[in-house]
Amino acid sequence: MRLIQSVLTKGAKQPQNLEKGCLDGLIADEIVGWFSTNHSAMPELVLVVDGEIYSPIAPVVCELERKDVASSCDVDALCGFRLPLSDLPAEKVSKLSVLHRASGFDFAGHTFTYCPAVFEHADVLKRLFHAEFYRFRYALETLSNDEALDHYMWLGIYEGYDPNPWFSNVHVAEQLMSLDIESEIPIITYLAHEAEKLINPSPMFDTRFYAKSNPDVIKVFGYLEHYVLHGHAEGRNRLSTVMPDHVCQELAELSAFDHDLEHAIDFVDRVVRYPLLTPQTYIPGLIKRRFPQPPAAVICVNSLNLGGAELIATYVMQAMTAHYGAERVVMIVTDSNDVTLSALLGDDANIIYLDEEGSVSGAADRIDLLHAVIGQLRPRIININSRTAWGMYHAYGKQLSRFIELDANLFCLDYDAKGRVFGYIREFIPGCLEYLTHVMCDNQNIIDDIREHYGFIDQDMAKFHTVYIPAPEVVTPVDISQIADRGKPILWSGRLANQKRPELLIAIAESMPDTQFVVYGPPGDSETSHRISNNEIENIEYRGVYTHITDVDLSEFSLYLNTSAWEGLPTMIIQVMSAGLPVVTSSVGGISELVDETSGWVVTDDDEVDAYVTRIRERMAQPQQAQQRVIKGQAIIAERHSWDHFHARLKSIGLLEKPNGVVARNVLKFTRRLLRRAS
Repeated sequence: MRLIQSVLTKGAKQPQNLEKGCLDGLIADEIVGWFSTNHSAMPELVLVVDGEIYSPIAPVVCELERKDVASSCDVDALCGFRLPLSDLPAEKVSKLSVLHRASGFDFAGHTFTYCPAVFEHADVLKRLFHAEFYRFRYALETLSNDEALDHYMWLGIYEGYDPNPWFSNVHVAEQLMSLDIESEIPIITYLAHEAEKLINPSPMFDTRFYAKSNPDVIKVFGYLEHYVLHGHAEGRNRLSTVMPDHVCQELAELSAFDHDLEHAIDFVDRVVRYPLLTPQTYIPGLIKRRFPQPPAAVICVNSLNLGGAELIATYVMQAMTAHYGAERVVMIVTDSNDVTLSALLGDDANIIYLDEEGSVSGAADRIDLLHAVIGQLRPRIININSRTAWGMYHAYGKQLSRFIELDANLFCLDYDAKGRVFGYIREFIPGCLEYLTHVMCDNQNIIDDIREHYGFIDQDMAKFHTVYIPAPEVVTPVDISQIADRGKPILWSGRLANQKRPELLIAIAESMPDTQFVVYGPPGDSETSHRISNNEIENIEYRGVYTHITDVDLSEFSLYLNTSAWEGLPTMIIQVMSAGLPVVTSSVGGISELVDETSGWVVTDDDEVDAYVTRIRERMAQPQQAQQRVIKGQAIIAERHSWDHFHARLKSIGLLEKPNGVVARNVLKFTRRLLRRAS
């Protein structure tokens, strides 16, 4: 157990002396730090307890190696020390400090509050700790769960902070006083006497009743420990449910009129006592406290790993941040704690991981948690490929759409191995479209596909808007004059998934053994992906994943190859064309809106290996034409995929303005309805 206090003492020294030192903190049952002096006496340090030198613990000499401070603080490397605390009174709370007696150096007077019993019971205390409750109760919403535990162990426990909803320091202290039991830390004393079943940890927990109801618990756990870890979630009663005599009498009399009440008293013990307190109980309130001013918009994403949808989410957030200000825009990562793309958003970006500590048990709980968070914040919502957000739209869209604007972003129809449509569009759009205000699409093709596939009326189709994604502004341009170099490898990038058809890439590479291919991308569901990731193909080099397109030197390659079976309008194609790299691609989804025979090389028979090989060789044999097509592609991107165009488009559809009047009118109608009912 490490009690983090080094932040209080780091770099501490007394300039008037020739001594330097730092107390790093309490680690287990030792004070750890370093000290250096040019004093003639040995650098011996003594422990000071409550202002007095503590003689039972012998002085320690600073002779442990500390290379980490030797160079940065200009001291000898053999300056470290570990001062043991094992001989201190077990249940006494003390103020500890360290002194170099020869020089009087006292590490700027820094002290630690310490009780050996806290260290001895550390494992049990950790299991009794309910992090979300503690952060909510004591306004520590900026701390992570681990940081909250550290806060409790080195500060909160000594200040009388309660570790969970079922333990009250005040309640226990009152009982200890009535029993004439002295205690400095109520929870430590409670644990020592729990087996006697004389003390209840709070009015919410009856130790004697729980012990009688669960006789096997004490063999493995303490009673309260078992309830916190298991009993609460299992619905075990923590208080006696014996009905008062007068209630039993009333039920007996009422059963004469309703025979179903005759045996009601027999089922009382089966009733689960609510509320069931889980991390989700406190997370919405913790999140709300982080924003004194309610956010204008929340962007929901599945994760922040490297993918087209996630990259688009960062673009939308940047645009909304430029309009509303960083403090008014929040990104909620709903289904993963991946942080790969978070660096693109800057240090001032508000990024919330819905289940940062992995405490949400399933999809339904995750949907309910997001709904509770949105209910606290009440912003406009833009769902960019978040399954949890789609689930929330499906479950609560009717209620939410009365008060807040629900928006979404779509890319393409997805297909399974048998060619059947599946995915978010099929699963959610038919049932959720009536609740949505805006549906952004990165290409016109998917809007046409949805109209054809579902036959929505014009009023519903008017919610769909084509919003072309901007090209990054910092991509290093490729020297067009070097396009003629046929010896350069071919770039292929994307998730190694069935949608991207890496098996087709392998077949192309095998048909062109003299050409080198370079692949970037995370693992996926393709059965052949391991052949690429394990570098089993002689002329395919797998380089893993990158964080940003600027991490890849595009001038290294002769062209970019895309073999996707279905797509929206891939961000990767936009990026490489913006840089000036020629593109050979399948003609699926919205790709044809950017790549045609004037701006690249389109493979119409996109299932055929030979068709790709032919187009690649045409590109290699026509360097002058390649330059012309690159210039044409860059012109399209400059006009339609600029940041100015992106901002203007978001504004034109109403995404950079206050939520439209539909929501306001719904709120007004709902309020009037309530007033009529009240009158």
